Amino acid sequence: MSDLDGQTAPADDDQRTRIYVDNAVVSRFTDPLKGNEFSITEEDANAILQICSENVQLVTSDETPKEVLDAADLKQRAMLVLITTLATRVPSQPTVHVVPNTIGGAPLGAAPIGGGGVYVDPLLFQLWGIFDAGDARHVFQAIKSECSYFLTFDRKTILARAKAKSVELAKICPDLKFVTLTELAAQFE
Repeated sequence: MSDLDGQTAPADDDQRTRIYVDNAVVSRFTDPLKGNEFSITEEDANAILQICSENVQLVTSDETPKEVLDAADLKQRAMLVLITTLATRVPSQPTVHVVPNTIGGAPLGAAPIGGGGVYVDPLLFQLWGIFDAGDARHVFQAIKSECSYFLTFDRKTILARAKAKSVELAKICPDLKFVTLTELAAQFE
């Protein structure tokens, strides 16, 4: 098992609420290693305890462990790898598809007529219009993994954009809610 292997999400019909945990949440737990105090509030800490006492499944995709390996500090990187290894890993869904040289091999308009090629999943293409590329990949994985919530501390590039584009996102991913810890905890009250 490599340092990036985590539990794989069960394929059965798990009745737990599935919550995608963004890298911005995972990274907060290593703040003391960087010489900072924990940047979560007491309210956030209580929210974590409440959420984890519910019938939930915290998941992440292969995107998160790839990002934590970029941490410059060895101790921080080690703790981030440990945390992401403990989370249930949902199988990553392909964002790019190879199209065979056959008619009907790709959705209409996704590849040139009469030839194969490679095309980006239309869902990811839509998400790029809202989020940064890295954030779009996380949201893509959350949608494809049928998560109910996308948990993040990233107010600027995820939460603010999700709010600003809420009508568009309601069409793209009507069952996914973008939340902070305290907002998520409130859903279980």
